[in-house]
Amino acid sequence: MHWQRQPLPRPKAPRWPWFLAAGSVILPLIFLFVAATVNESAKIHRLVSVADGIAPTDWKLVWSDEPHHDITCIPFDHSCHTLYRNWEAPGPVDLQQLVDSTGYEMEIGTVYRPDCAGGYENRISIRLCVDDNEVSLNMND
Repeated sequence: MHWQRQPLPRPKAPRWPWFLAAGSVILPLIFLFVAATVNESAKIHRLVSVADGIAPTDWKLVWSDEPHHDITCIPFDHSCHTLYRNWEAPGPVDLQQLVDSTGYEMEIGTVYRPDCAGGYENRISIRLCVDDNEVSLNMND
């Protein structure tokens, strides 16, 4: 009987490099997700604050569709947030006076909608339309 030498068991590879590699991938992704969520919340807040400053206090809000954060939106070719509001004023509204009161530079009237004004404010698209005493607002970022 010949005695054969048994090979020594291989030492276990340490696991910490795998944990370190996984952490170096996962932590930046978590940071990017949190930063994107905060950025989207800031955009929504900016839209709402601009819309809140347009209507005088005596106007009645008839309908509103507030923007929400959509995590599936990719903002390269379209807006990710849209805000709609409709008000009823106590009397007829003059579009030119409304545009002047907002303080935003907007072009009044187009071939298709002479009763509307549109423009941009800090990369926010604003469109106001007036029909006698009804005012509608459409905003996109």
